[in-house]
Amino acid sequence: MDEVKHSEIKNLIQNQGIYSRVSNLTVLEKGECFGKDGLFNDLDLFCPKCKDNKTLIYDSMSASDLMGYFVSDKHIHDNLNLVIYRCPTCNKRFIYSFYFEDDKLIKLAQYPSVNDVCRDELKRYAKNKMIDDVYFQEIKKSDVCAGEGYYVASFTYMRRVFENLIKNVFNENKVEIGCSYEEYEKLKMDDKIKTIKPYLPVDDDIYKPLFKILSAGIHSLSEEECGDYYHILRAVLLDVLEEFKRKKEKEANRKNLKELFSQRVNKEDNVEE
Repeated sequence: MDEVKHSEIKNLIQNQGIYSRVSNLTVLEKGECFGKDGLFNDLDLFCPKCKDNKTLIYDSMSASDLMGYFVSDKHIHDNLNLVIYRCPTCNKRFIYSFYFEDDKLIKLAQYPSVNDVCRDELKRYAKNKMIDDVYFQEIKKSDVCAGEGYYVASFTYMRRVFENLIKNVFNENKVEIGCSYEEYEKLKMDDKIKTIKPYLPVDDDIYKPLFKILSAGIHSLSEEECGDYYHILRAVLLDVLEEFKRKKEKEANRKNLKELFSQRVNKEDNVEE
């Protein structure tokens, strides 16, 4: 299995919501996925019981695991795979089911949820206050929807974050912009972005396509298409939000330093007189 395909499948198992899929698998690649000799016999995930990141290990299935029904170590049906991993510290089990349909590998279910096992990333954002809380709460809602395979709903939350960010950038710079909020609100999004271009926290060429895809996800893209876009859009949006907060903090620090410097200079001037 080549490196790109291996990365796609591992990402599907570890990070993507139910009904996500990887396509264009060969018969050989499908055979390499699961079982004792499979390529995905360990996962790096957050264990909700240990409350820490762990390397989960492949756990063989037994009849007692499935309420008395015999299940082979590799699969429960020719195309339906039940895969169990175990935390080496607390022995908590992580259960996944996958279905092979033609050349596709589809994630059907998992427990604990994606939101439970991937939340350490957002916890890092919260702990270090890397993004404003109002955005953080919306991103969490988006993650919950994506974890259940509702990617269109997740796009709705991400677009709300985007629109609020644009509005806040305008409000914080409206004096310099010289435009009333009522006038600004009447503009199309492309013109809004153009108006606040000098004050955006990241290169402005990312905003228009980001908003376009988020809008398409709400109005026209399928759940599967939204799922294909979700992780990269989320990463871009988090990067913008992080840079936005960093920019505000930098400007606030510069303002404070300027005031302290001015006070010191004025004090020295008074002493000389």
